[in-house]
Amino acid sequence: MGKTIEISPFEIGRFSDQEIYDHVIEFHSRSNYSLFPGTAPRCYLSSAPDKALAEMIESELSIWPGIKPSAQLTSARTALLRDESAEFFDDASVLEFSVIDQLMTNSFCARSSESRKRPYPSGGALYPIEVFVCRVSNNVDNWPTKENILHLLPLSRHLEAMTIHAPDIILSNLSGGDTGLLGQPHFALVYAMFFERALFKYRTRGYRLALMEAGSMYQTADLNAQALGLRSRVWAGFTDFQVAKTIGIDMRHMAPLVVQFFGNANN
Repeated sequence: MGKTIEISPFEIGRFSDQEIYDHVIEFHSRSNYSLFPGTAPRCYLSSAPDKALAEMIESELSIWPGIKPSAQLTSARTALLRDESAEFFDDASVLEFSVIDQLMTNSFCARSSESRKRPYPSGGALYPIEVFVCRVSNNVDNWPTKENILHLLPLSRHLEAMTIHAPDIILSNLSGGDTGLLGQPHFALVYAMFFERALFKYRTRGYRLALMEAGSMYQTADLNAQALGLRSRVWAGFTDFQVAKTIGIDMRHMAPLVVQFFGNANN
């Protein structure tokens, strides 16, 4: 693979179209919302009644209901099957950092010393999604730094120290204060988009590609976690600015898209 190329955010920003950048930032910011314990019970995202929402959950969409003929799939499942999302985590047992190390390596790092390609697809191999690993439990042994939030460098396979926060504070901030619905996971991954890297080549199309890439990444991490005996839950119920401040990123250039919690759980 040769010498690993490290680039700075300022280097990528030189090639950005400011008009496209401003448009995407404005659009993306419309998906931000704030969650605070005092106001959460009075906040809602949908005006649909509970009965209608219940009918939509876990349903399928037919384009031609009762009009066009359909064909039945008859094969039994033989491939790797993803576990259901964890409903409630329990950190009673100790998790060794070596398990997290293995998960990060298998899910996100370059395939070999001869290749820069990572284990998930990326439009134009630009890889605009950055991964931050966060310790949210004291029951993780041999964490490598005093900082409980680390940024993955997937080519050199290093973890870049970010910010110092107590695990319980990190958990509260990443979950939007709703820790009662999660239980106690061991660690979390935050997937964040670096806007300049997503947009400078494919412009607005790059935004769509980056969102798809994040989904590929957390699915890859989920399957690798399952192989390591862990469960996961993808989580979007957080306040964007609070998560950004917690992990130490500047939302003028980078924004958290989704959080994925990991640990032991019994559904």
